Amino acid sequence: MDPQEQVSEWLQSEGRQKGQPYNLNENGICVMTDDAGNECVVEVPRGSRIVYFYAPVVLVNPENRAESFEKAVTMNLYGLQTNESCLAYDPKVNRIILYYSAHIFFLEGTTFSNAFNNFLLTLQKVREDFSTNSVLSGSIQPAFQYPQLKV
Repeated sequence: MDPQEQVSEWLQSEGRQKGQPYNLNENGICVMTDDAGNECVVEVPRGSRIVYFYAPVVLVNPENRAESFEKAVTMNLYGLQTNESCLAYDPKVNRIILYYSAHIFFLEGTTFSNAFNNFLLTLQKVREDFSTNSVLSGSIQPAFQYPQLKV
């Protein structure tokens, strides 16, 4: 099965459990939005065997740029606060993003579900960590123009 088809099948299963219509579009992208309007993306670029999970965490304002970067780098240390996901700065959207990638070869339905749900839980925790610091909190919408990744 094509990697995009496989991930789309797994996403559909997740969507059924959550009552949401998750599915990769023709570009290999699924954009999910929570009740607060926060985005999360699952992407499988055409020709890739890697699935990417990514989402904006916080807008980087000029007055708190150093603090935002320091917090992100500190949270990345050893992957303990990010559950092996990584925080990075995306200059195209001026935001700190959380991302995780996995090779589809090593996934099946259950491990994909675990990776997907762990990413969503980690994203929620990281967003809360950033929002508790009033200097760093800020709007994160709209974040991306799709597709973000090019292989």
